[in-house]
Amino acid sequence: MRIVHPIDWDSYYHHTCTAHIDIALMPLLDTQLNRARSEAKSFDVLRMKAYGIFSPWSKITKQLPENHYCVVKDHQLESWITALEAAINESQAD
Repeated sequence: MRIVHPIDWDSYYHHTCTAHIDIALMPLLDTQLNRARSEAKSFDVLRMKAYGIFSPWSKITKQLPENHYCVVKDHQLESWITALEAAINESQAD
């Protein structure tokens, strides 16, 4: 597991282009700002070729294949755990 702490855009972009990421968690708190965000997080997942797990209010680009992401039904810990377990099991089946 790797947690990416705040870094400048060029470093982040390089990281997302070169890192081997299997699963990307994209939790967002339910705020006006986060509900207004663009599809940027899903483009990060697409660039990393990862499976993305998103908050219920995340905007997802249509370029991200349906079998490469899921959206948790609510923002409860159990929903995130269930989504993560499903993603792990799916990646092990490949």
